Amino acid sequence: MDEQRFWSKVDRSGDCWLWTAARRPLGYGALKVGGRVLHAHRVAYELVYGKIPPDLIVLHICDNPPCVNPAHLRVGTRSENTRDMYAKGGHGGRQRGTRQAKAARAGNVQIRLRELAEIKRLNIGKIGRLTGISEGTLRRMWYNEAIYVELDVLDALADLLGIEPGELFERAR
Repeated sequence: MDEQRFWSKVDRSGDCWLWTAARRPLGYGALKVGGRVLHAHRVAYELVYGKIPPDLIVLHICDNPPCVNPAHLRVGTRSENTRDMYAKGGHGGRQRGTRQAKAARAGNVQIRLRELAEIKRLNIGKIGRLTGISEGTLRRMWYNEAIYVELDVLDALADLLGIEPGELFERAR
């Protein structure tokens, strides 16, 4: 990774250093390196602190997805990130202070389970066998009919798909 090129795409004028190039649907910076799309905050962390341990993810202390300021980043677990995110009332689909993520089908959030699972060639039955999540819950999420989703379900799905729990949601168009 060309460090100078990376930092040239960052606006350092405020406390949060904002990624100014491409962004994913939830606002996280994205860049292509060697044919792979990477999260900008993960790249920033590795440029300053070194390799991210395989069982950890990079968390934003500032809760600002496009921020790549290394002082605002730390490593933690997916479960820790999900608990923190919901406790603070983060991503649009959450209901503050509950053990559930609100995924209002008539609202502004869609669950991306089907899209993400098909990329990995997974279907409802296989996901259920691998995670222990009931077929009914998976079907409601698959067809975007779920109103509430347990955090443990989000964590299990994120682990299976190799993503952060928040990436299961997308703002409705």
